[in-house]
Amino acid sequence: MLANELQRRFETRWKLSLEEMPATERNQIRIRLEVAAEQVKQKLTNDINSRLKHNPQGVPDDYAIDVRMPYLYDNLGLITSFTKGEFEGIVAPLLAWDLTLDQASTLDSANVPTENIVYPILDVLHKAGIKLGEAAQVDYVVLNGGMTRVHAIRQRLESLFGVKPISVLDPELAVSRGAVVYHYLLHRGWRPS
Repeated sequence: MLANELQRRFETRWKLSLEEMPATERNQIRIRLEVAAEQVKQKLTNDINSRLKHNPQGVPDDYAIDVRMPYLYDNLGLITSFTKGEFEGIVAPLLAWDLTLDQASTLDSANVPTENIVYPILDVLHKAGIKLGEAAQVDYVVLNGGMTRVHAIRQRLESLFGVKPISVLDPELAVSRGAVVYHYLLHRGWRPS
């Protein structure tokens, strides 16, 4: 999504189309755009999280970071910026702001979009509700995985569950730590039931 926006800006700036380029060149540019998009996401996320530590009231939507990609193709580059608001607008479809926890109980009959971060949550709650015979209740939300460092995702989860998410470890390392513990236990003879 972010790489697509960088591509759109690059094509607009230089009045060209990647689709009209040879596949090798197009793929090289696309790889550079994907790398730049990841860097934009990380830089913006780190800046926002750092600013939130000093100012819990929030970071304005017009807070921006610069993106510099010289020589993206031939001697053509891209110098642009991304604001917090633009970034959140780009990732908004993934956040599925229109979905609610109430939809978990009607997941089978509802036409719920699946290409977002909320659908897997609703699916788990739906299956838990079937197994329990009643709607599953969530008391705490524990963040896990690098994606949960993104402020927009944290906001969405807090909005969805109505509780502030907890991050007890570095979310990027939590998965690998869990895998290590699991592997250790397996080699000690433990078998999951």
